[in-house]
Amino acid sequence: SSFAGALKPWLASRLWIRDGLSRLLDVHPDLVRCVPRARALAANAAIAAQGAAGSAGAPAVAVLVVDSAGAWPCTTLGRASFDDGRLVVEELESFAYPHSLGLLLTSFAVHAGFRARDEEADFLALAPFGDPLLAERVRRMLRAQPDGTYCLDPWYFRFSRLDARADAVPWTPAFVDLCGPPRDSRRSWPFEPAGRGGPVAPEDKRFADLAASLRLVLDAALAGLARRARLLAGADLLALGGGVFADPARVAALAHADSRPLAVPPDPGPGGAALGAAALCAGETGVPVRLCGAAVGRAWEAQRDLDALELVDPRYWQRFRRRGASPVGGLALRQQPVSPAVVAAALSGGAAVGWLLGRFGVGRGPDPGRCVLADPALPAAVRRVRRSILGLPVMRGLVIGVPREAVASIVDDPGRVVAGQPWAAVQCQPTPSAADQFPEVLDAEGQVLVVVLDEAGPLAAVARALHTSMPALVLAPLAEEGWPPAGSPADALIVFMRTDLDHLVLDTTLVTKERRCPTPPTGPAPAEPPSSP
Repeated sequence: SSFAGALKPWLASRLWIRDGLSRLLDVHPDLVRCVPRARALAANAAIAAQGAAGSAGAPAVAVLVVDSAGAWPCTTLGRASFDDGRLVVEELESFAYPHSLGLLLTSFAVHAGFRARDEEADFLALAPFGDPLLAERVRRMLRAQPDGTYCLDPWYFRFSRLDARADAVPWTPAFVDLCGPPRDSRRSWPFEPAGRGGPVAPEDKRFADLAASLRLVLDAALAGLARRARLLAGADLLALGGGVFADPARVAALAHADSRPLAVPPDPGPGGAALGAAALCAGETGVPVRLCGAAVGRAWEAQRDLDALELVDPRYWQRFRRRGASPVGGLALRQQPVSPAVVAAALSGGAAVGWLLGRFGVGRGPDPGRCVLADPALPAAVRRVRRSILGLPVMRGLVIGVPREAVASIVDDPGRVVAGQPWAAVQCQPTPSAADQFPEVLDAEGQVLVVVLDEAGPLAAVARALHTSMPALVLAPLAEEGWPPAGSPADALIVFMRTDLDHLVLDTTLVTKERRCPTPPTGPAPAEPPSSP
């Protein structure tokens, strides 16, 4: 039945993707190259490893890709090397569908009421509030061997249901017998950081125990795979790819299990696969490949949108505001030139500032071209960004950006942070002074997510102007809850209009919401709001 259901979309559209792209791009079909997802993810990880190895590079890099299921391979172990700048990726071993660690994690997350392929990290963030009492039950489903190999017991899962319907469940009754009934996704989580929360219901504690148990078993399996990848490739430097490693906590667990070096791209998941596919095709044509950082996207000209903003009456924004946002009566907009001192002054007053400047980057984490800034030393400002704008659960930590010279004053292991890839968040232990000064950005276990800011970039200048002793900025995606990051100046203005952002930086202009005495609007109100892009 799974095969018959999967065959329908293949016969309808997937077999003809090459012809569809040929028509869309107006090129000959022979110019459209198809790169398997696992190879593309491995190439993306290898590029990051080459950048981490320095200008001299590394003769060979071990590659570990742990993904959901882009094709048959779900986990891939390989070796990557650079021949005169051209990338060569060799697959050494793979674990095929349905033995997918990514889909295993998705199944547990959906069982706990989280969204599939989006909130798996939120589920594992429950682990500090529970105990691994159900680890033996999880080991019945995920059987990891001492040599690093593993397999899943298909008796407990029906992964094909994930693509069938939005409300389909990817587990069987045997899974429910082991883990209990699923949780209602409409219920909120009662967990608070240590010292704040009250008693927790046994039902909520059960899911925290499940998260702690899965994390224990999953991290042990990933550590075994990492050892096996290094052994097969004959290299100490390990590059990580796949959606599982989009969670910095999984990378941190591997770093604690083995002190040998790791390399992670800014986007280890599907977004980074596009870069890996391009690198492989470039290598086949003899074009050298080099690391160019995370900011590889388009740069926008925002002046046209700023000119249109002068014609917008904020009094009509209320009909577009998201639920829970404060009313906008008596609001006016002001534009002024932007500078690091001006942005730092706004942040020190508790404001939340949207930031859209330069090229956009890849990755699900912070983007140097589009993010929301806040002062990490102001708990009220951090909580407002977390709850009113992003809608993040309290157990998730926020990312802070730190200039390179200040990393040692904020984290206990500055070497691992500095050695990381540009704009790849690294989870680490903060120093006692940093934990006291930035309590709201820490996760439930007291860890902090850090990215290194470009020393000559504008964000580093803002951080230095904001804090002289420990310069740091909260960096959150420029997006509403449940929506992708803003993709243009117009999208950024919509986020600015619908949320409680106080300021928005567009190129060299700072747009500010100002409260004024409300006056009745003149002229007829629009009959219908314009359609949302």
